[in-house]
Amino acid sequence: MMITRFNAGCKERAEGKGKFTAKERLEIGAASAMGIPYRIAEEQFDISRTHYHDLGKRADCVLESLCASEQATERVIVLNKAFRERLVVSLTCYGMSATNITAFAEEMFAYSISGGTIWNILKEASPKAEALEKSVSLENVKHIATDEVFQNGEPVLTGADLDTGYVFLAQAAPDRSAETWKAALKEKEGQGLKPELNVSDGGSGLVKGVREAFPEIETQLDIFHALRDLGNGVRSVEEAEIKRLSKLFDLEYRIQTTKTYLPTKQEYDLMNQNTPARLLQSDTLRILFDWLREYTAFSGCGYQESVSLCEWILDEMAALYPKRDALQRQIRRFRQRLPDLLAFLPRLQRHMRDMARQFHAEESAFALLYAQKAWEYHSEEYRFMEKKLYRIFGERLPEARETLTEMIRHTYRASSSDENVNGRLRVFMNARRGVPSWQLPLYQMFLNMKKAKRSRRRERIGTSALERLTGQSHPDFLDALLGAPNYILSAP
Repeated sequence: MMITRFNAGCKERAEGKGKFTAKERLEIGAASAMGIPYRIAEEQFDISRTHYHDLGKRADCVLESLCASEQATERVIVLNKAFRERLVVSLTCYGMSATNITAFAEEMFAYSISGGTIWNILKEASPKAEALEKSVSLENVKHIATDEVFQNGEPVLTGADLDTGYVFLAQAAPDRSAETWKAALKEKEGQGLKPELNVSDGGSGLVKGVREAFPEIETQLDIFHALRDLGNGVRSVEEAEIKRLSKLFDLEYRIQTTKTYLPTKQEYDLMNQNTPARLLQSDTLRILFDWLREYTAFSGCGYQESVSLCEWILDEMAALYPKRDALQRQIRRFRQRLPDLLAFLPRLQRHMRDMARQFHAEESAFALLYAQKAWEYHSEEYRFMEKKLYRIFGERLPEARETLTEMIRHTYRASSSDENVNGRLRVFMNARRGVPSWQLPLYQMFLNMKKAKRSRRRERIGTSALERLTGQSHPDFLDALLGAPNYILSAP
């Protein structure tokens, strides 16, 4: 591939003020078509602004006619305005700062793009992206995740569809109060947004704002944040025990290798006499926490049974370390949120009853199938349930099991999709030390139209969030925003 370059040092003035040879007119026109700023051309050629841009238009026509020749053998890139726009928008959306874009263009193409030009290109592209995003119907968005990501201490409200990963909200806000959240979501209501479920980390303003915007919505607290916070308390206990054990080993080494005083031996004996009990206590705390993780997932237990088991586990954890205030505080907080953390189980039970009717089976059929998950495959209880399930479903038992797996897959208990959005937004924020509010629609459109190259859900690979939401294909991100490329041409 051949790349056309601009070399300002090769230009010479023609004799006579305002008069240029045919070759110089073509060269000046090429410079104009490439987007070289007028101030540079004025210094070198002493040419008026109108004449400079007029020559640029003529050069465009000449280049296109040359490149459209019938004897074309290869493709060339013409460094025109269209190329500059696509280069700037593309590199910006992949996390490159304006300074790096300028350096990249200079090094790769000997092509000068100023910071002001980059700013103006993005300023023109963002309203187009916002208009395209507002034209998308959100009627199919039923399960959402909401959260906030911060830049320079200011919140950016984000929202994503849990079914498709579509980002329907990425908006800078002065605060994260209930009123701010309500206003942001009510604005999306005009696009048809009427969600049935919201999963969030439990921020008071967020939860209240969502409920005020959609009074009938179900709310689910994100299990990841709750387990992470409690897990930090468990880990701090383990780290304290490891530190104490390290000190014990150090004392033992000193006693064995050096002449030590009686106080050192007494300190070692005092620490060593209750070490086994302390290690057992720490291990028990970790085991209880692992049980808690299991019973706040799809364990096969029903809602009431899961609540009872989790409360018993929390009681045991609290009894192990009654004097550790930080751990006790996290346990109390987890206990208070437990009904909302397990709210996915009643939702799953409703879906199982509805699915049982579609299979023309008894109402508790899928509940029994789900309860089987609580037992080991080779256990007596599992085999007994298997026989009973076969009597209920017959030859359709594998189909029923597949259906239950699919129901579990679409019963959300974490806001992973929105956390993913926040993580990708941080790339842009870190590169530019903060993203202006008017640029957020550009990044939102980019995230929605970019095709997934990898995903835990295989059906998402090779598709974009917009395709999954609408069920329709769409042009490439840059083509939809800036039009078809007209800088890659055929050369003679």
